[in-house]
Amino acid sequence: MISVKLSGISLCCILALVPVQGVYPDARTTPLIHVSTALAAALEQITPDRLKGDVSFLASDALEGRATPSRGLEVAAEYIAARFRAAGLEPAGTEGYFQIAGRIHRTANLEGFRLELRNGDQILRANAGDVALVNDEAVEIDRASVYKVSSESSGSLKATDIEGKVVVFLVPEGREGRSRLRSIRRMGAALVIAIADRNDFAASMDRLLDPAAMDKASPLVVLDTLHGREFAESLPGGDTVATASVTISKALDERVDLKNVAGLLRGSSIDPGLRDSVVILSAHYDHIGIGTPRDGDKIYNGANDDASGTAAVIQIASALASLEQRPKRSILFMAFFGEERGLLGSRHYVRHPLFPFDQTVANVNLEQLGRTDGYDSRKLATATLTGYGYSNIPDQFQRAGELTGVKVLSQGDTNRYFSRSDNYSFARRDIPAHTLAVLFEFPDYHGVDDEWEKLDYDNFAKVTRMAALGTFFIADDPVRPHWNETMQKKSAE
Repeated sequence: MISVKLSGISLCCILALVPVQGVYPDARTTPLIHVSTALAAALEQITPDRLKGDVSFLASDALEGRATPSRGLEVAAEYIAARFRAAGLEPAGTEGYFQIAGRIHRTANLEGFRLELRNGDQILRANAGDVALVNDEAVEIDRASVYKVSSESSGSLKATDIEGKVVVFLVPEGREGRSRLRSIRRMGAALVIAIADRNDFAASMDRLLDPAAMDKASPLVVLDTLHGREFAESLPGGDTVATASVTISKALDERVDLKNVAGLLRGSSIDPGLRDSVVILSAHYDHIGIGTPRDGDKIYNGANDDASGTAAVIQIASALASLEQRPKRSILFMAFFGEERGLLGSRHYVRHPLFPFDQTVANVNLEQLGRTDGYDSRKLATATLTGYGYSNIPDQFQRAGELTGVKVLSQGDTNRYFSRSDNYSFARRDIPAHTLAVLFEFPDYHGVDDEWEKLDYDNFAKVTRMAALGTFFIADDPVRPHWNETMQKKSAE
């Protein structure tokens, strides 16, 4: 039996003997919660070797980086479902353990691409290697008039200014420039030619679209700054005498079914209001797939990001499912697809929830739990949550940390990561939600060297036991978590 030692006493003994003071801000009394020997024994099932077994498979080269969509992602989903099944969780998806999200996988078709811009004697021709494309239908334009949108005029632009015309826009750097570009594309231009670094937009050529919610926007050609800046700067703002001739083939479509994996641990309360409410414990199981080779390695395995979080969800599910006396509320264990492509899996879930929002009391999302080698120092027996002060959920994890030897603290400006993981999808629906992590930044982040051998599995197991106990506390507490009043609006922006 593996046990964590605190002052010479095993985890099992500590949890069995110490009554834990609950936090009940809305109650007149503050009852004591005793943690049972059975719960302590369940937590000790979470071992370094079991976590290593899950991570080493999910982050193996055989799964090719688990891109969304990919064969490796499919294999990972089947693996997680099998582990939920083995733990005894109830299938909670729309098809067994899977919540199916039908998508259109649309990729740009560069065959036959042609672009020619003329401004008097000045001629600019671009080929497929100079551009990134975002279009749906085929485009055939012959000597259409060109309208230049300047950075200064983009804020006052009207749809009537550009409707049916080809727009040239030298995109300012940063988020504001992309936001302006999105606005321009919604105004009815025949085509938008954006002058920008095409590598920054290359991912846009590969899209996953919801057939039920497809936005209408003008087709987009991102012309590399090296080729297009001089031409764009030569044009006056507004209507010009320049013309554009463009040929773009219809985009290529493939229907794909993507899968969130969902398993339910049914609550034990005789009160249906508690038993039918859920705490969602989640992680994303996708990564970024196959990419630019480095030293001959082109598979971006994503061991810490986020095979570690997925393995923790699996092991916590197995541990808590072994309990005869389960927590009062139900726990919905979820593994999301497509986090790396814009929180796609969790966004799908909140549009199509498996449990009503009024029965969903919290989301705890797990990310990057296995690495301890931070850029500034080694992080041992510590963890933090994004949006640390936004709700009272961190209080439960502080209590769990005190019992398991893990300091759960607000560390630096972690709130800036609040909107960058799947908890954010739930927060936007006003559900208290945070992401728990050991490190938000570490060497090899989104690199080919994020391999399973680099994780600190002893520390990983300790933090996962803490996460399991904190989740149990939330699910067993008859008082729902709540946003802190001063942070509620900010957390859900």
